Amino acid sequence: MSQPIVPLETPQSRRFDKKNKNEMVLKMRIGKVELILNKNQILMYNNPMNATQEQITELKSALKAKHLSAYHKRIQAVYLRSQKLTYKAISDLIGLSHDTIWRLVKKYEQEGLSALTRDARGGRHRSYLTYEEEKAFLEEQFVGSASGQFVTIAEMHEAYQTKIGKQTTREGFYALLKRHGWRKVTPRPEHPKKADAKTILASKNKIYLQEDKKAL
Repeated sequence: MSQPIVPLETPQSRRFDKKNKNEMVLKMRIGKVELILNKNQILMYNNPMNATQEQITELKSALKAKHLSAYHKRIQAVYLRSQKLTYKAISDLIGLSHDTIWRLVKKYEQEGLSALTRDARGGRHRSYLTYEEEKAFLEEQFVGSASGQFVTIAEMHEAYQTKIGKQTTREGFYALLKRHGWRKVTPRPEHPKKADAKTILASKNKIYLQEDKKAL
C-alpha cells in the first residue's frame, strides 16, 4: 500500500540561514524518501531547449538514418523538445518518462549526437566484427549474387565463420542480417495469375477429348 505524500514539518530547533531558506521551494516526504527541490532545479526542468538550426537539421537526419534506428526514440525525444513540445506531451507520444527526456536533452546539449547513440550498459561488447566490417562483408556477398551466383544463407554463414575464424550459431548470423536491414523473402506458393481449379479441370478435359478424337 502506497503511503500518502505529506509536507515535512521543520522542527522549531532547526533554523536555515536566509540564503538557503529563500532557495528552498519544495520539501516533502514520500514514504521514507525525503525530496527537496530548490528554485534552480525547478527552473532547470522547465527551461525550453534553445536548439540551433544546425542541431535541428542534425536530429532530423539522425531520425532518417537506418543505422541509428536502435536509438530512434532517444533522438525523437530530443527533436520534439527542440520543437518546444512540453515534457508531458513528449512522454504521451513516445512513452519515455519526464526525467529520461530531461537527461537526454542535457546529454545532447553537452556532448552532441554521440551521447544519444551509445549505450553505457549492455551493447555488443563482444562482437566479432565492427558494424562497418559486417557491412563490407555483406556487400561482398551481394556483389556475388548480383553477378549471377546463387548464394544461400548456409553459404553466407559458412563464409562468415571462415572470415572470423570461429564457429557461430545460425541465430547469431540471422541477427547480423537483421541488424543491416536484410530480411528473409519467402517465395510465393503459387503464381498470382494461376487459373482457378474449374478452369484447370476444363483445360484437362479438353486435352483428353482431343486425344480421343486423334485415336479414332
